[in-house]
Amino acid sequence: MSDVHPVDEPADPYAAPRSERSRKSTDAQAESPPRPAFTRAHVWVLAILLGLATIQTFVVTVSGVDPGSDKWRHVITATLLTISGPMTGAICRDLQSCCLDFSASLLPWFLPPLIGAFALQQIWRPRSVAGESVRVTIWGLAWLAWFFGGHISFLHALM
Repeated sequence: MSDVHPVDEPADPYAAPRSERSRKSTDAQAESPPRPAFTRAHVWVLAILLGLATIQTFVVTVSGVDPGSDKWRHVITATLLTISGPMTGAICRDLQSCCLDFSASLLPWFLPPLIGAFALQQIWRPRSVAGESVRVTIWGLAWLAWFFGGHISFLHALM
């Protein structure tokens, strides 16, 4: 009789040892597909920030635009185009040259973070929850800066 017990023998003589099988299964788990570039969290962050910025734009333009027959046209146009960020001040003044020049001068300060955030969403797709949280936070901060540029453009357009 042999000293080998049936429990110690692998069921398949050609099967890889257990340590190698477990390593293969963890490699398969580590190679899970990356997350999409834009998730529901991205949409929610943008929707909330856009909603808040739109409300603020409406309040600022209602109180700041000169009364007249075109007041509500300017208020509604600027409110609906809040997503244009630093250009919102020029929009509420019907693209007057001085307001348009000021708003355009803000673009080099507020457009690069937004472009960088868009690029980051495409390039870096972490698999961890912490990495995804950092990515969505950067997305939100870039949009926050963009909408803040709109409020700065109101300093020139409405003051």
